[in-house]
Amino acid sequence: MNISTFFGLNVGMSALDTMQQAEDVVANNISNANTTGYVRETASFGEQGPFPTVPANDAPLIHGQLGQGSLITQVTRQTNAFLNEQDRANQGTYAMYQTYSQNLTQIESTVNEPSSKSLQNAVDQFFASYQTLSTDPSNTAARQTVISQAQTVAQTFSTVTSQLEQMQSNLSGTMKGQIDQLNSYSSQVAQLNQQIANVVQNNESPNQLLDQRGVILDAMSKLANISYTTSSNDMVNITIPASSSGGSATTLVSGTTSTSVSDTVATSNTLLQQINSGSIKGNISSYDQVSQILNNLNSFTQTFATQVNTVQGSTPLYTATADASGNTILSVPSTFTAANVNTGTSTGDNTNALAMVNLQNNAALTYSSSSYTSLATNTSQASSMSGTFDQSLGQLVSNLGITAAQANNQQQTANSLAQQSSTLRQSVSSVDINSEAAKMVEYQNSYNAAAKFVSVYNAMLNSLIAIIP
Repeated sequence: MNISTFFGLNVGMSALDTMQQAEDVVANNISNANTTGYVRETASFGEQGPFPTVPANDAPLIHGQLGQGSLITQVTRQTNAFLNEQDRANQGTYAMYQTYSQNLTQIESTVNEPSSKSLQNAVDQFFASYQTLSTDPSNTAARQTVISQAQTVAQTFSTVTSQLEQMQSNLSGTMKGQIDQLNSYSSQVAQLNQQIANVVQNNESPNQLLDQRGVILDAMSKLANISYTTSSNDMVNITIPASSSGGSATTLVSGTTSTSVSDTVATSNTLLQQINSGSIKGNISSYDQVSQILNNLNSFTQTFATQVNTVQGSTPLYTATADASGNTILSVPSTFTAANVNTGTSTGDNTNALAMVNLQNNAALTYSSSSYTSLATNTSQASSMSGTFDQSLGQLVSNLGITAAQANNQQQTANSLAQQSSTLRQSVSSVDINSEAAKMVEYQNSYNAAAKFVSVYNAMLNSLIAIIP
């Protein structure tokens, strides 16, 4: 059997088609160079099957098989599963510390230490007013100043408590919204899993769908510490691993099915104990930090009111009540007047006033028992107040400052690791315009060569046809 006269022309045409398709891949890369989540694609070249496919009696009048040109076997995404997973974990850690650090800054601003309107300054001014009164116990103006400073203490603690409660409410709302977003992402992944499986079953590459799912996995990783595995037909299963204290993992996506998790912000929601990364975890830690400060303030205000009222005597200076959130609020009764300020057993006696001054430096105070339940661990945490009033408030502020500094340092470290892993990931998956331009020229030259071959071959055929009688 002779080879077809048009055999070479078909080989040349395959080269033209192959280079054109390769240029199409380059064009797609360039056009999506700035598209979020786009993964660079490369065209894989292959050789078309030989002619004849198997030895036969009617083989060409030459020895062996002839190649029939080239083709694009597949268009593959340039990605590395290990680098992707590492980067997502690092981005989640960075999001956690970034959120925590930002919230701690806001808490520090609320506590407002040191400043002329701080808790400690209000307490110091209260005792200073008694110091002044002790020098002239019968001075009505000095007595009124005591009442005014007592009201300032109550108002300052009430304001800080109210602002911390509002912040806690905001954090709760934020976490609820983030968990709802996590549920929404899970639903989207399940839908994409179905579409991807359908494409894979038809022996096609769902590159665009995989890119879309990758963007969602990135976003989910910044919210919480998701764990994912790839199953059949390129579908992914997503869970949040069990907490260190035990229990079972929480399934978010299983194949084409998503599971909505509870967005209730309460210690009864075990999901909150399982999340240990991402911005949700940063907000959980912030919520617990506010709870700790409120708990310590409760212990302080209860003890402060009790001690002051004990020294004051039969007419209490402070009334302690619980607000809607159960936190202690101090107030000075409207019926309390300058005449009620107890300076001593008789007119001009400053014994009681001096006892109140000495109360400020009493390091043997026993603070009221108070506790809260941590969202992160679902365990009870007790108050840690000790020392004089100034020392206990100083410890509260100092611990907050240390925690904020540590969070800031951890944020910087996490940011460095996140940038490093992102750079490594992008080195594999991102589009390098210079590299694509080089490929474009390479494929263009190959196309031109193939076109020249087709042109020459066409001329040969024309010459052949012209000499046929």
